[in-house]
Amino acid sequence: MNLPKLAAREPPPPDYYADNLRQLLVHVQRHYGDLLATDERHFIDSVLARSVGAGRLFARLLSRKGPWIRVDRLRYQEVDDLDAALAELQAGGLVEVNGPAPADALLGLLTQPERELLFPALGSGFSKQQMIAACVSRYPDRAIAQQIASHVPWLCVSRYQLFHRAQLLFFGDSRQDLTTFVLEDLGFLKFETYALSPDARQFSDRAAFDRYLRLLELASLSRRVEEHQGMAEAVVAELSGRDPDAQTRLEQRLHDGILN
Repeated sequence: MNLPKLAAREPPPPDYYADNLRQLLVHVQRHYGDLLATDERHFIDSVLARSVGAGRLFARLLSRKGPWIRVDRLRYQEVDDLDAALAELQAGGLVEVNGPAPADALLGLLTQPERELLFPALGSGFSKQQMIAACVSRYPDRAIAQQIASHVPWLCVSRYQLFHRAQLLFFGDSRQDLTTFVLEDLGFLKFETYALSPDARQFSDRAAFDRYLRLLELASLSRRVEEHQGMAEAVVAELSGRDPDAQTRLEQRLHDGILN
């Protein structure tokens, strides 16, 4: 497949991001189709079946900082009918509009004047964090979400973990994502071209891929444990049997920190 390339100081071709996404998914489909789970196959099929506009929009959404994105901040020249593209993605289960989200995260999507307009009873003159803290302490999360949704709809990519797995299969590690295509086309990265045979696959079967996913989960958990030194101390105390109250504190810290 001959994909359009980037040129310095020039806008990308209209299908640039969508073609990069398609290249990734088609490769995974062809080379790892035998080890994909049913939901992963359905996800890839659904993305590849989208119309031009919806495909372009979805590729852009995957590159946005999220997971929650304001609908009114979506502006892409290559997407002719944004409303139709978004409706198609929503109907296909690829995005969710005004879905569940933490109240503080939704408040963080607003500007300060918007927060003061939507929640006037809180007054003005507060910092962003003070305003968010005051709002979540005064109103239930559901009420906050309903108030924001009526004025500033948001969306998120549904089941992003399925795309994350496809990225892992394509790139072979968790450090690379769709921006790798951009860096390569701009000349910042260079990869050797070689034919990929079934025997040379990084993951020979589903069990090997699941082990890799589990290792990534454990690595993430390890980093989070390092950020909670009190948690680590409680674990040591519990295992050594020196502190009879360690179990209670351990369970509380698990609830308050690691598992939240």
